[in-house]
Amino acid sequence: MDQRELAAQLAEAVRESLKPDLLELKSELANVASRMDSLESRMDNLESRMDQLGDEVKELRQDVNRLTDKMDEVATTNAFLVKDVYMLKNRAR
Repeated sequence: MDQRELAAQLAEAVRESLKPDLLELKSELANVASRMDSLESRMDNLESRMDQLGDEVKELRQDVNRLTDKMDEVATTNAFLVKDVYMLKNRAR
């Protein structure tokens, strides 16, 4: 047997001995890729939900502003009514 044949047999033996490890690594890599895809999908869903929450917060702020404006209107109307009642009371005396 010459050196080339010996080198070829040695290379084939190394290849065969590494095959199970390579298959295991390939399987683990596929598992990691699948988990990464799942995580990416979950992150997309989370981003979408955060956008929805942001919209809800904007709507709530608008509602609070409208309620504050209405409360100011009621307070102003109440102040005028108190003033009118006070004036009527004074006229009745």
